[in-house]
Amino acid sequence: LTRPPPPPQPSSPQRAAAERTLATRAWARGERSAGSGIQAEESPLPAGAGASSHMVELLTEEVAKQLRLQAQTEEVHRRALAEQEQRVAETEGQRLSLLAELEASRVGLESAKKRQQLAEREVALMQLERQEWRAEMKAQAERSERRHREELVAAASRWSSDLSDMQYHSERRVTESAVAWIANARTDGLAGLSDIQRENADLRKQNAALRREVSDVREHAERRAVEALAVAEAAKRTRQHR
Repeated sequence: LTRPPPPPQPSSPQRAAAERTLATRAWARGERSAGSGIQAEESPLPAGAGASSHMVELLTEEVAKQLRLQAQTEEVHRRALAEQEQRVAETEGQRLSLLAELEASRVGLESAKKRQQLAEREVALMQLERQEWRAEMKAQAERSERRHREELVAAASRWSSDLSDMQYHSERRVTESAVAWIANARTDGLAGLSDIQRENADLRKQNAALRREVSDVREHAERRAVEALAVAEAAKRTRQHR
């Protein structure tokens, strides 16, 4: 910004010419008043030498007014110049502040780029860790599923063995009981033959009932094993889907 040129001040010849013009006008007014035949009581000053005094007073007053006006004008220009200098100083301060903000913005932009690069590296590291975590979880799920399947197979094998043992012991008890009854019948004679036959029939019924019970237990155990395997397969598919 450039300062505007100061207002032109009147030079000394211009000021003298203005004062002469004002004096001439004041003197002309005094001469017109004297030549118009105005009475003494209507004019505040006497004619002749009094007119010269009145003209001097008018000139003095007019010069004083002009000086006051010039002083006021100079004061106004001085204030305007001071305000303009203040605005120039404020504008310069604003310019310096803007330059400082631009420099701070540039430094902040460089810092932001560095932070962005650091954030990108952290994101890449997090993605790598997440992939490793997924692989570990998958391996754990496979180990857990394999262990669960092995436990189911072992449980099914134990159930089958237990059923076989139950059937064997049941048949053995029936056979032993029948042999004992037969032995008792032989010792008691033919009188107890009918009772032996009835007991033998009851034993056969009991044996058939035991066989059915063992068969039901075996079917129930096999059905539970099949259901457990189905549940394991469903859990595996669910984990694979996830």
